[in-house]
Amino acid sequence: MSLQPAVRLVAAASLFLTGCAGMGAKPAPQFDLTQPAASQAATFISVVNPKNKGQIGRVAVTSCNLVVADMAGGVSQTDAGIFGETRGRQDKKISMYLYLRGISDEQLQAMTDEACAAAEASLKSSGFDVVPAAEVQANAHYQKLHEGAKSPHPFDPPGGEKYKIFMPKGQKMVDMHYLTTGGGLKLAMAAAAGNTPANHKGRLMDELKADDVHISLKINFGAVEGDQKGFLSSIAKKDTAQVKAKTDVVITGRIEVVTSKTLQCWNRFGKRECVGNGKHPQFKLKYPILIPDAVVEVKDETTKGDKVGSAISGGLSMLAAMSGSRGTAMSVTRKGVVVDPVKYANGVKRAAASMAEMVAASAKGS
Repeated sequence: MSLQPAVRLVAAASLFLTGCAGMGAKPAPQFDLTQPAASQAATFISVVNPKNKGQIGRVAVTSCNLVVADMAGGVSQTDAGIFGETRGRQDKKISMYLYLRGISDEQLQAMTDEACAAAEASLKSSGFDVVPAAEVQANAHYQKLHEGAKSPHPFDPPGGEKYKIFMPKGQKMVDMHYLTTGGGLKLAMAAAAGNTPANHKGRLMDELKADDVHISLKINFGAVEGDQKGFLSSIAKKDTAQVKAKTDVVITGRIEVVTSKTLQCWNRFGKRECVGNGKHPQFKLKYPILIPDAVVEVKDETTKGDKVGSAISGGLSMLAAMSGSRGTAMSVTRKGVVVDPVKYANGVKRAAASMAEMVAASAKGS
């Protein structure tokens, strides 16, 4: 059976995708930190379960976290493709890693305390009836929710990024978006005992007669992107490898409001249980908020070991190719992305307050 039709199909699809990519995408809107945030809500905020946002009444901010990128990485590799000849071929694999520099964990913790407080204050100044923080924190269910408070919490998702998740002083990680990673059994046991964050928050809401607010921001300082994308790129011949790095401080985030009207309560083992039904409104940033001029320097941090390893890998790859086998030369580059700690922290705090203001405007809008 001839392979020519399959080759023609791959080539045609590649030309189609190349043509589409060349058409150019519309640039994303840029958030203006100098303008009122509420006026930008329609552009920057999307809502999950929007029909329920009208249910929001008195609110209590029970948890907040900042997911801070600590490392970003990317890889690109040449390849013969599924139809290519591999004997005597010498391939190249290049990796690049970026590391956050210029700001300490102590400064990030202080920034988190202030950013979460700024977001809560913005909700109040935007018209929400907010339960005072002292009243929330005095509640026994809040104390149980954050028992064993610890910050930061490591988060290493699959791929080329690593994060540290910071909570305000006195809080621990209770965000289910990050707790479910690697903790399925522990969470299942907690659910069986009625001790998950959702259980504690439900009891807290029931006693305070308030809606539960959770605030989460993700802060990235850079991204590394390889030039290999999509299924066709993974099977087609590729004789060049390139990675590109972009170094900007950008913020995405969400605010979830579990309303009392979505709360379901029952008695179990003589104890009252309350949990939201999952149909609560969630407000998300559609586009990142850029913090201008936060990155002040990008410096080479490639180690001697990296350079020696690349040289050895290249030599072995050449010998393999000369012997009729397939060789791969690997090279690693590391860069430190230095941020101005004041501009970084102030930008994050302003973004947190702006996001909360836009959420308030969106919650009140049609």
